[in-house]
Amino acid sequence: MKLATVAAALALAAGANAQISIPGLSTGCTTAFAGFIVGDLSSCLQVTALLPVLSSGGNSSAVPALNGYLSSLCASSTPTCTNATLSSAASRVRNGCTQELANSASIPSVILTVLDNYTPIQKAACSKNTTNNEFCVTDSLNTIQNISGTDVTFNTITSLLGGSADVESQLQQVLGTGDLCTGCVAGIYNAALEINSGVAGSSVGQAVTGQCGADFGMNVTGVSTPSAATGTPSQAVQSTTPSGGAASATWGTAPPPAWPEAVAYLTRARLAPSFPHALVPLLYTPPAPTKFGPRPTTHPSILAIKVVTAPGHPAHGQRSLIARKRLDAKTFLIPYLGILHADFTDAHGRRVDACGQPTASAHEASDYDLSLVRLSASDVRNPFGETSTLQEGQGPLHVSIGVDAAQAGNAARFVNDFRGIATAPNAEFRLGRGDAGEAQMEVWSTRRIEKGDEILVSYGKGWWGART
Repeated sequence: MKLATVAAALALAAGANAQISIPGLSTGCTTAFAGFIVGDLSSCLQVTALLPVLSSGGNSSAVPALNGYLSSLCASSTPTCTNATLSSAASRVRNGCTQELANSASIPSVILTVLDNYTPIQKAACSKNTTNNEFCVTDSLNTIQNISGTDVTFNTITSLLGGSADVESQLQQVLGTGDLCTGCVAGIYNAALEINSGVAGSSVGQAVTGQCGADFGMNVTGVSTPSAATGTPSQAVQSTTPSGGAASATWGTAPPPAWPEAVAYLTRARLAPSFPHALVPLLYTPPAPTKFGPRPTTHPSILAIKVVTAPGHPAHGQRSLIARKRLDAKTFLIPYLGILHADFTDAHGRRVDACGQPTASAHEASDYDLSLVRLSASDVRNPFGETSTLQEGQGPLHVSIGVDAAQAGNAARFVNDFRGIATAPNAEFRLGRGDAGEAQMEVWSTRRIEKGDEILVSYGKGWWGART
């Protein structure tokens, strides 16, 4: 998904479904789409309201028609698509469009991405600029039109989704003005990263961060987003995290009870905007995918977040993780989610960036940073090492990949160290694999845990040694 069209992809999906005969699609795929015209999916995606957008073609601006569609899609009367409806529709696409899905830029592939990522796309589509109360999608497209002096047509949008080099080049020129470094575009870019973190390494993604800053999209301000149940906008999102932090918790699935407002809640790990694409394969066992795509998780019902009120507790006033039922030893409890980042050191032990230039780590002082992967410069798997052909710096680099939950994460970030609370830990961190095969840190019980007990691990001597 590309920058300003992340939310518009929802419209493309519904529009494609509305056509019984679609040129270039197989019979099975056309049949799959025909089933979308009626029923719950048609209602929650407002398929018929999209027809004016489709009929706008390539001769006039699609923005007015798209604005009308978003007004219908985001109306309080429009029902939210249920997981069952989305799952059923996605299954029809997967089963009927096998041939088309081989092309990641095809409309069926875009539709499947929308169905699999409905929540972030719907929120991006229905978000509004709090200054003028315009939809962020159309507000941003109007800005593009004003800067470029040309209309953004339906063909322009579909060409961008299809990876048109000419359209991408034009968009990069618009980005060069800096006029798209807005809260609205930050929110849309945030959703794009949640859907496909590989966007950060694309030509458009690099143009965005090059003009708007490496942390663009991590803080979203001046934007209202829809509530979880309807299209009704919630209160305006204001930045509650320091520079370099994650987006407000308003973006994404609603967090569990007792979640702190200043921390973004994640249902899957995210790549930092500066994470090099060449390191993604290191997160998987061969054969590795070409992009990082973890599957969403849910908060486990066996655990609860609790504010610590006991005066003698080392984390008094903070939060803890509590067992809601008796848990056996060797039980998987929860994945440790956060922002995946890469750090580099040269042969002299100096902290550098991927190009070998001196830099400081934004995660070095974090209390929530865990190591996932470490590769020396001599490791043949290291794309920045001695055998690398990708290296741009002043010499081979050592690589470290970590997951930091300081500004964004899930309930695993509230697991406390056992010291001062119990005589020994009852859980531990283990390196594991997510449902999509990606490397992740996990929390496992090491002995039986009774209902109401706090989940406790050992942070290790190295963690405490760095802080004393």
